[in-house]
Amino acid sequence: MPRFPFKVCLPGLLVATSCTAFAELPAETPAQLEKVETTGEARIEREQKTVAQLLKARLAFDKYRALAPAAQFFVRLYPRRDPRDLADIALELRSRAGRQSLALDEQQRFEIDPAWAGLPDDAIVRSKLAEGRLAWHPDVRTPGLPPNTRRLGDLRLECHVDIYGADTLVRGIKLPAFYAARALTDVCARLKLYGHFADRPVFGITLVHGSRRKSLPYENLHGSLVAQDSPIFGLVDWAYWLRDRMYVVPLDDASWPDDTLLEFEDMDETALAADGGAR
Repeated sequence: MPRFPFKVCLPGLLVATSCTAFAELPAETPAQLEKVETTGEARIEREQKTVAQLLKARLAFDKYRALAPAAQFFVRLYPRRDPRDLADIALELRSRAGRQSLALDEQQRFEIDPAWAGLPDDAIVRSKLAEGRLAWHPDVRTPGLPPNTRRLGDLRLECHVDIYGADTLVRGIKLPAFYAARALTDVCARLKLYGHFADRPVFGITLVHGSRRKSLPYENLHGSLVAQDSPIFGLVDWAYWLRDRMYVVPLDDASWPDDTLLEFEDMDETALAADGGAR
């Protein structure tokens, strides 16, 4: 009676014993394995936000818009750990109804379409980058400001969009006491450590309102208010590549009105001036 093998040759595993079974086949009947092709998607966590979260952010923008009446609202994405991730953000709008690409502008921003309220409840905005690679941040801009400036009211509105809207748009630690305080008071009018990101690495920032000027101290820049050995350091968005863009402004200081401007001095401009204008 002919003998048939019941073993499979596994690369790197039991090679000495399992592969010998194929030697018992007749020479005129070589063993053949059917070629099978499969397609699929790697099951790793991706950077994503639910459409429900994003629509809540949009509602908060509308609710607190008095802080920046002429402003436009975007969601901006930053590489969190590696600037090379900038080329691989590639957002998609996904739901059980299908998927479509979501265009970003030159600053890696997109707008939240109110029509998304009609999407299925499983709708998400997703990047192909793995979880932890991106920072998501509200981006509120009043058009027509002088170059290299931001408006303080716009930044206050960014805080409200995050704290009272999406809630999980920006990474951070929110303890039960925070939620209790949020229900009773305007948290953004009391915060001293809410971080924003400059468009470029920042050397200095000056608050300007009329003839009043004040330079922010260095501890308000680059995450200096939180020590690197703090347990929360790695849980926030600015702990890695974004540190040289991170800054904290006095959202809680009512003596600086909403139309106060922040004038930014970039690191590269400072280096250029020190070098006598030569590159």
